[in-house]
Amino acid sequence: MRCEPICLYINVPLWLKFYDSYVNYIAPVLLIAICSLTLLLRFIKQKQRIQQAVLWRHCRKITFQLVLVSSAYNIFDLPSILISIVQTSGYPTFASNIYSPFLTRMTLVPSIILAKSILCLVIHTYILLYDTETSDSTQYAYCIYWMTDATMKYCIRTNLSEIFDLDISNDCFDGSERWLFHDAIQHNISPSHVLTWSSSIELADRYAGFYYNDYLVINQKEFVCNCKLPWTFGPRCEFELLHGTVTFEDAIKFQFKQKENDRWGMQRHGEILCYQTIVECDYGLLCLDWRNICDGEQQCMNGTDENNCDLLEFNECEENEYRCVNGMCIAEEYWLDGNDEQRTKDTIFCPYTSGSFQCEESLCLRQQWSCGDGQCIWGFYRLSYKRDAKQYCINLREFNYICEIHPNIDLWSRSNGLCWNLNGYVDIRNMNNEHLSNASKCIYLIRCALSNGFEYHCPCNENNCSSIMPTLYINIKCRGFLGKTVEDIGLNVKDRYKLDRFPLIDHLFCNHDEIIRDNQSDVQYHHSCWNESLTFNNQSYAFVEICNKSYECISQYRIGDDYSDCGEDGNDLLMNNVNICSKLQKYRFQCSNDQSTCLPVRALGDQKKDCNNRRDEFIDGIHEPLAEIECKYRNDYGCRFLKDYINLDSHFNYTNGSSVSFLDKQILTFRSYCDTFWDLPFHFDEVIENCQQWICQRHQYQCQTGQCIEYDWFCDGEWDCPDASDEQAAHLNSKQTCRKRNKQQPFVRRCNVTIEYPCLLAHVDNPLNIDLHRPCINLTQIGDGREDCYGGLDEKNTLENCDGSMLGPSFRCQNQECFDFESLCDQQISHSCKDPILCFHRSQNESCSDKMDVLCLNDILYNHPYSVRFVICLSTEDEVQELGLWFYPIYFDFLPSFRLVTVLKFPTWYKNITLDPCMNNNIVCPNNSICQSIFNHKYPSFVCSCQSGFYGNNCENFDSNCSSYCLSNALCKPLGRGEMTNINNPLCICPLHHFGPHCYLHHDECHSQPCRNNGTCLLTSDPSGQRLFVCNCSADYHGDYCEKNKFTIEINLNMNHHALASIVQLYDIRPYDLYLLIQYQQVMYDIPVSIQFHLSKPIAPALGILKLYDLSFNFQYYILYIQDNEMSININTTPKHCLRITTTKTSVFDYHLLCRDNTELLCFHDNNYLCICEQNHTRVDCFGLDSSIDQCNYCFFNGKCLRGDTKNSDDFLCLCQKCSHGQLCEFTTYAFGFTLDSLLANDQLIIQIIYICLVSFLSMFGLLTNLCSLAVFRRPQQRKVTAGNYLYSVSILNQCALLFLLLKFIHIIGGFTWHYHVNLISCKIISYLLFVTTRATFWLTSWITCDRLHIVLFPSSTLFKRPNTAIRITIITLIIIAIMHIPDIVYTTTSNNKCIINFEHPLISLYNRFNTLLHYLGTFTIQTLSITILIILVARSRKRVTGDEKNFLQMFKTMFNTKKELYVTPIIIVLSAVPQTILSFSLSCSELFIWQRHILLPAYLLSYAPQILGFILFVLPSKGYRIEFQKTKLARTFV
Repeated sequence: MRCEPICLYINVPLWLKFYDSYVNYIAPVLLIAICSLTLLLRFIKQKQRIQQAVLWRHCRKITFQLVLVSSAYNIFDLPSILISIVQTSGYPTFASNIYSPFLTRMTLVPSIILAKSILCLVIHTYILLYDTETSDSTQYAYCIYWMTDATMKYCIRTNLSEIFDLDISNDCFDGSERWLFHDAIQHNISPSHVLTWSSSIELADRYAGFYYNDYLVINQKEFVCNCKLPWTFGPRCEFELLHGTVTFEDAIKFQFKQKENDRWGMQRHGEILCYQTIVECDYGLLCLDWRNICDGEQQCMNGTDENNCDLLEFNECEENEYRCVNGMCIAEEYWLDGNDEQRTKDTIFCPYTSGSFQCEESLCLRQQWSCGDGQCIWGFYRLSYKRDAKQYCINLREFNYICEIHPNIDLWSRSNGLCWNLNGYVDIRNMNNEHLSNASKCIYLIRCALSNGFEYHCPCNENNCSSIMPTLYINIKCRGFLGKTVEDIGLNVKDRYKLDRFPLIDHLFCNHDEIIRDNQSDVQYHHSCWNESLTFNNQSYAFVEICNKSYECISQYRIGDDYSDCGEDGNDLLMNNVNICSKLQKYRFQCSNDQSTCLPVRALGDQKKDCNNRRDEFIDGIHEPLAEIECKYRNDYGCRFLKDYINLDSHFNYTNGSSVSFLDKQILTFRSYCDTFWDLPFHFDEVIENCQQWICQRHQYQCQTGQCIEYDWFCDGEWDCPDASDEQAAHLNSKQTCRKRNKQQPFVRRCNVTIEYPCLLAHVDNPLNIDLHRPCINLTQIGDGREDCYGGLDEKNTLENCDGSMLGPSFRCQNQECFDFESLCDQQISHSCKDPILCFHRSQNESCSDKMDVLCLNDILYNHPYSVRFVICLSTEDEVQELGLWFYPIYFDFLPSFRLVTVLKFPTWYKNITLDPCMNNNIVCPNNSICQSIFNHKYPSFVCSCQSGFYGNNCENFDSNCSSYCLSNALCKPLGRGEMTNINNPLCICPLHHFGPHCYLHHDECHSQPCRNNGTCLLTSDPSGQRLFVCNCSADYHGDYCEKNKFTIEINLNMNHHALASIVQLYDIRPYDLYLLIQYQQVMYDIPVSIQFHLSKPIAPALGILKLYDLSFNFQYYILYIQDNEMSININTTPKHCLRITTTKTSVFDYHLLCRDNTELLCFHDNNYLCICEQNHTRVDCFGLDSSIDQCNYCFFNGKCLRGDTKNSDDFLCLCQKCSHGQLCEFTTYAFGFTLDSLLANDQLIIQIIYICLVSFLSMFGLLTNLCSLAVFRRPQQRKVTAGNYLYSVSILNQCALLFLLLKFIHIIGGFTWHYHVNLISCKIISYLLFVTTRATFWLTSWITCDRLHIVLFPSSTLFKRPNTAIRITIITLIIIAIMHIPDIVYTTTSNNKCIINFEHPLISLYNRFNTLLHYLGTFTIQTLSITILIILVARSRKRVTGDEKNFLQMFKTMFNTKKELYVTPIIIVLSAVPQTILSFSLSCSELFIWQRHILLPAYLLSYAPQILGFILFVLPSKGYRIEFQKTKLARTFV
């Protein structure tokens, strides 16, 4: 009996029936309703954010439609639900006649509505379409930008003869809405909203012009289309995204996904993008990629693709540029930034990767073949007919037009070059086509032969086509002639071998005996390789004749660059005694002085030995492999490491036996000890005695010698342990054995492999006589340091190779040369070390002839050059101002093979009044033009740039379009669009917040304040519209809209220590070498109570360290936390102190024992490592630590500079020595070390102004007294004597000193801080001249007293009585004092606009104090002694002449009273300096309080009393000078 479906419910419980109805009917409807309401609430909550992402009005519409759809589900599904409930309640036939035919179909209606709503409403995006205004010469138009790792521009391209004419209708397509401009304005539709209609930038911009400017007259017929369907776009919505996608990004990605899913569909329906700039290129069937231009291989007949490539091949770069291997110059900042000169290049992902700059714009290595889409294959796989190839282009470009040579699949070349893989293909280019040329017939028959008759009409297959083929001829450009064929030429076996190894076959053709050499042809390479030519920067071609067989013209920079440019002739690999790399040395790697190589970065670690000392493969030739050093992005560890490695090579002279080590400057990773690899000189890191106490990691195998290896290496057939305890001798060290591998050894029948190792014996007469010399040694003899096996097989992990590395699979010959076993017996390699013993089996057995068998015994447009200019403008809301430009002439006419790569920098002379040519008023530009500086020229230069709207050689023409086309305050540049698109209209450079071709559109994305939590909205220039602004978030937030709280680290410290400063360091751990990578660093005085960090990454750093500095500037480490993979950290902790270990007392090999012997020890450190004991204290892990990462050098007077944030150069603090202070320790408190800056610079402005007024008053008073002195001493009577000349000079110097004193105070208050160099120069000059003039007056007054004493001692002498003598002595004095104060001008600098005298060496500081005392005490002593001696001599003379009855003492007193005014000057000089001297010594090396500073300042000013009181000191005390003063005009007028 057949059961009806209703029978399935028999005996089913009623609750289960209701459950079924609920799950299948009610629950989905309720779920849709709840989700819709939730979505609505979310939209309301995040309205502000959505207003930026998409229009709020549009989102609100979508939300309500979703709610309507869910309601439709309820309405249309309700009858069905009710009937189902009734039927399951016991009435199975209720309404059964209408349920199936009607109600079930009714339930499908809301599903259809929902699908349409999602497609048409929910996923609506818009596309910004550019360049829709075309002209007759348009090269491209209708462009879309897409932002990936670079800005990608997708356009419709045409040939030069084609004209864009896509205005095919005055209506809108695909159901889009047509809006007249005036209607849209009446409905107040904003231009920003029009942009979302996916029409075009140009139309939206024109609409904005009318929308924002009421005075413009609207064309009543002008309209814009609103593309309603999300996949349509264009001025008339005439374009459509394919594959059902709704965003341009999805369309591109889907297209690349299709390539991956349907490889042959790409061949059947795709097209090839070819390089077509070279018009006259007879390349046969080959489609050129831009990477084929100037690649050294001729693709075009007559080599037109290599024309003028010598300009690039021999190009010379500037000093600050990096020269690529192909001759292109890039800014040195781009060298080793993770993009160029990659050593390994995995490009297999490129055909399936959309918009990758790395794929689209990268070159293949020189041994590789370009697939045209970024993928590269090795060149010898390119022509793989009848042989297997390990690499294919995914897009089969190597088979374009020659698909028939595919070795595994029968294919046929379509007319467009792509491959057809389906049988029965009919090609109209068959033999039945009477219009087919002989050449085409030949090609057709070749295809039939190669494809085994794959095409439907093929008259032959691979066996019988040659008889009906015509003969073709080819031409190849050779050095000094054009090579031609007249008949078939063949390649012998040797030539084919060369072809396999060296894909560049031009030289094989040019050197062939059967070609015709046309020496008179213009089509040829220069016979002498242009060696008399000059580059564009007037340098000689760097050419050396090196290719002795192939005669290739290559730059000398290719010599020794890891690639044989001479084909089979390898002479370019090495050229001794020639410094071929002198200009590129800092970018190229030289193996040693004995081996002059010029290796680019990609040759380092490429698994190919170029250096005899192996320094190109291993660090210093013996350490870690260079292949493991990855350079991923600029300034990462790998890039910096490689730069340092190459730079060190360029500064040191290495030899093959050099002991200079790069790792002397590096930290050897802790796990590199006892790892079986030699990393340190003398193999110190692998000494067996030291490694016996080493502890391996849990996942490692420990050799019997103590070294550690990976378990995967155990019994893998290769000795890793020195004693082979991981292979043959494994059972001596563990219970495991390698029996299966041991049975595969030679001589297993003669040796007991359980206790013996089979090998030919060393140190015997004939090792091959195995009957006499049993080929077995005891396993314990392996790795004992004694060579027991022939060739050192038993000591290959203990003996050294010729280059100092481990012997390994090498053989040391008697002539001390070393060769790998692989090449030792290779007949094709010529060397003097073919060992007859190891190679005996090959010579005696022809069946064993493979080279590896020896291992069986062991293990542009028109005119060139053209130029590119970058003009930089300053845009404000009111105007656009040109600031200057960078000008780059382009001498190479094969773009895009040549690229302009540079870094735009402002020169140091920009805006310099003296150097900037445009700051010089002598520059006269024509009318309607302004001067603009050229920033990238070596010497300052300029051009005259036309003002807005003007053009022509002298800016004599005006483009009337500029009056109407551009916004009124935009900068209009006629002819500024170039020659590629829309040259009929000018280029408009928009003011701030404007964009579009006319600049009418507004950037109003930030008006709605989309950035949350006090984030700042910053506009971008993203032409794709994907990211029109970015949010600069505050410290606590991150995310696109600053909507996310940053993860935080909060640590509360429980410490009772005291420290001068503390540094908190958070580190991540680099897994492969356990090096600590700083992530966050914070510096502060004392010890903080709590620490807080806001993380920009989702995972917190794994290790937290506290570093404390004590009074002696010594530091100690403390562990804050050790937590891995935590998103946030909030702990209270007492940091654990880490002991400091000195390696002189404790060896690195004992570090494991420190943890095992001290269970309380958590951590310790030395100069290189921070070590943390494992939890069970069985072993320790030591992490590479740069203890100087917190160091800086911004502090003065030997202050300790501690850095905080490593990315912020301004985040640091200074710990000052005892006698210095200030933010930078810039002020010293040594005796006589106080300066005006240290005393006054930190005071309030009002106090500084008071002192300025005081000094101004003193200067004016000094000016009055010094003018009176000058009036006296400039009189002819006074100038006749030396004293008068001295005092005349003193009066002048006094006033100069007061002037410089006033300037010094003005400088302190900030009078010269508007420019750094002006501030620095003024700081040096003013202080220096102040010292010189002040102290010169002291010495000149001393010479006056000396002069008077000289007159008394030698009254008849006239030597010092001449007036000119005083002038000469004055000049000499000034020169000597100026020399004595040279350290002041040398060591004076500025910091924070303050003058600082920083004597870096203690001896210089001591000299400064001595110099100061000398000028004060020395002059005082000279004057006092001279005056005293003078009085004594005069008193004695008077007594002798007059015969006075007074004794000498009475006479001395009398004379002293008469001449006592002579003591006034020295006493005032000393007394004026006494307060400053006393205070300087008493307050020396102490921190000054405010009142102490304001006592020192008046004392400092008091020391200038001699300069202020010159008239009182020199004139008033002398009766004669007073009389002379009364005779002056000044006295008669004012006194």
